[in-house]
Amino acid sequence: MKERLMIFGIGFLFSCLAIMFLLHFRKVQSGEGSLMRRWVNSAGQMGEVLEFLEGDTLMVRLPEETVRVRLNAVDTPSPEDPGGDEALSFVRNLVGDEPVRVLEFFREGESGLRGEVYNHENVSLNEALMKAGWAWYYKPHSENNPYYEELNLTAQSEKKGLWADEEPSPPWEGEED
Repeated sequence: MKERLMIFGIGFLFSCLAIMFLLHFRKVQSGEGSLMRRWVNSAGQMGEVLEFLEGDTLMVRLPEETVRVRLNAVDTPSPEDPGGDEALSFVRNLVGDEPVRVLEFFREGESGLRGEVYNHENVSLNEALMKAGWAWYYKPHSENNPYYEELNLTAQSEKKGLWADEEPSPPWEGEED
């Protein structure tokens, strides 16, 4: 009898853990905060922003190299285009003079990478730009990211940032990325 109760108890414990894991995993996919997302977000390398090139492009000094970081899944206008200065100012204000954490997704040549960048308060610059409407969802580098697509559609419907303009023109129209 004791053995059966012990087996039942262990099975029940594993079932509860599995349900909790699946619920957290579902939240991560929908972009909500969760334990699993916090674990993933603690990865990456700490660095210092040396230069803000565009809203979605930074020069960052990491422990072993200085690298050009392009934010994954987002595309902001160049500073000379409408909304470009605002996107750049938005990112500068999010970072300030504090260190950033760079989570590398893939390399772009010898001195560049695509990834996600977090400020000192663990706020994703990628996500913040999308929520504020200062970036377009850039699907070619993030096809399986419905959360960013949702953020883009929400910013459009709420006429935030770039979407306050009647027809903002994406940076990739008429140029190669």
